[in-house]
Amino acid sequence: MFSHDVKIICVTKGEQGAEVYFKDEEKIISHFEKANKVDNPNIVGCGDTFGATFFYNYIRNKNVIDSLNKAVKTAEVFVKNEFV
Repeated sequence: MFSHDVKIICVTKGEQGAEVYFKDEEKIISHFEKANKVDNPNIVGCGDTFGATFFYNYIRNKNVIDSLNKAVKTAEVFVKNEFV
């Protein structure tokens, strides 16, 4: 995929967390961000929340790992219904 100008690949792994792959110069980097266990999660819309948070932060700071961290943490808050 990187040979077709894909810059970042995010792989969500549900309750386990998420992993991101990106190119740094010519080297492919991967980073896994573990999610904390949530009892009785509300997972409806979690992927949308994760994606919006990741891309919002990436557009702002161009830091893939920081954006992944913030996306996983925001998704945790969302599934716990702590956003209300």
